[in-house]
Amino acid sequence: MSTHGARTVMDLGGDWRYHLDPENVGEKRGFFAPDHDRCEWKKTKVPNNWYLTEVGDYDGVVWFQRDFEVPAA
Repeated sequence: MSTHGARTVMDLGGDWRYHLDPENVGEKRGFFAPDHDRCEWKKTKVPNNWYLTEVGDYDGVVWFQRDFEVPAA
């Protein structure tokens, strides 16, 4: 974490889970919910060049998830 002027900035790079949603059903199925089961979601490193991963030239909705703690300050 670092401070830039009045802002505190947190690096969220690292391991993220993702799920391709070509039919755009994630919102209806609650992919955003904190208790949604994401154990089947694949992992990727962020930052990343998406086109160089197994996903390749996918054009559609993708959901991402990562746990992190926000400092009280």
